[in-house]
Amino acid sequence: AEQGDDIGAPKRRSMFSSMLFGRGGVPSSSRTSVGVSAKAHGAKLKAKGDVSGALLALEAGLAAAPDDSVAFHAAIAQCHVLRRDFGLACRHFGAALDDAGREASNEPRFRKVLDAEFFFAMGDACHRQQLQQQCVFAYESALELSNKPKATNMSSVHYQLGVACRDLNQLARAVEHFQKVAKQPLQVSLSAGDILCELEACHTGLGETERAEECMRRAMGDAMPIRPENIARLAWSRYQLSGDGDSTLEQLTACLKRNGVRRKTQAEVHAMLGRVYLDRREWVNAETHLGLSCAREPTVLNTWLALGELYSATDRDDMSMRALQRCTELDPEASGAWGLMARMYEKHRQTSRAMQIFNNHMDPEDPAVQLRRNHILHAAALTLQRVFRGRQARKLVARIRGMRQVARNYGTRLQQWEVATLNSKAGLVLHSKLAHRAEFGDMPLARDRGRPGAGFGRKPLGSSFF
Repeated sequence: AEQGDDIGAPKRRSMFSSMLFGRGGVPSSSRTSVGVSAKAHGAKLKAKGDVSGALLALEAGLAAAPDDSVAFHAAIAQCHVLRRDFGLACRHFGAALDDAGREASNEPRFRKVLDAEFFFAMGDACHRQQLQQQCVFAYESALELSNKPKATNMSSVHYQLGVACRDLNQLARAVEHFQKVAKQPLQVSLSAGDILCELEACHTGLGETERAEECMRRAMGDAMPIRPENIARLAWSRYQLSGDGDSTLEQLTACLKRNGVRRKTQAEVHAMLGRVYLDRREWVNAETHLGLSCAREPTVLNTWLALGELYSATDRDDMSMRALQRCTELDPEASGAWGLMARMYEKHRQTSRAMQIFNNHMDPEDPAVQLRRNHILHAAALTLQRVFRGRQARKLVARIRGMRQVARNYGTRLQQWEVATLNSKAGLVLHSKLAHRAEFGDMPLARDRGRPGAGFGRKPLGSSFF
């Protein structure tokens, strides 16, 4: 894009015009003829293989005849495609379409320019720049005009369409295009293993697990894929089945060393390497590769989740919590991240926050969630019971200590007081009986009346005192 700022700069345009059309420049009355001659001259240079000279001629023609900008932008874009400068090519393709849209009344004149080959070339350039929405538009427009591209083959067209639809999360359409690729003659840079790996990714995204496993089994038994992203996927699938980390690390490292690996593919491979090292408990290597993956693709949920697991395993809970919070920002329903956060809260005895996560962010019907909730509730009940019993026990201990203190300080005096009280009570009873006999003889006491054996001529109760 920075190079594109120099497109048709005034100084260069005047220089090209003087080179092609003389020192006097281009008179306004002959702009149409100048444009025609510039296109013809550029086409000749392009046919001879002088792409740089063709670009000079076409840029000069664009400056001299802006009324024919659609044709010039299309031709310049084709030259940039030949130079493998796909960024500038996409800019000129877009400029041609914009100019054609502004001059809708001249649509019949543009049909020869905006033909199927124009859209096929635009689709390929947009695919290489990872402009997937524009790629889908260009290829679909091209297929409406023709099914037989000259500069490419249909297997490449459908493959790039499938990749674009997959990246746009249009997985059903991606499966259709990948299945069409298998029916076409495969190009040199594509194998049956690549198609099967792409189909496996699409079926996995659609939730069709059985079809995805079938595609991966066929890929393992078929020819090895050619593209690095598919080689990495196949190596990862074999690692999940066999657990052979050494061969997986070797294959994934070889993918990174290949030339022309896309940034997104590099992020995926680094994430796979990080997971393997994490399973092997090689924390330093795992952190390095996971960090590189997040730097290249900072919106991948599973990579941040793996980082959270790594930090949690190495007792860096604050960094783990930040990584898990990033997961929840990317996907508020990421149950794996919420579950790990809840376990960390339990670890730090923050059970109320853990219960909030279980109640608000996780499936209440999940047996694992129910088990964790019941464990927290049971622990809370035991804590409450322990606190209550401890309070009762402390009250009892305090009471016993008080009684012991009283007994220690007042025990002897209390015993003496009780003996004195008993003696005084016995003396009072004896005195009352003696006084009663002296006055009434053998008549029983008032408190003894009505008792069996009480009366005259009998021994009154309590006579043993005499």
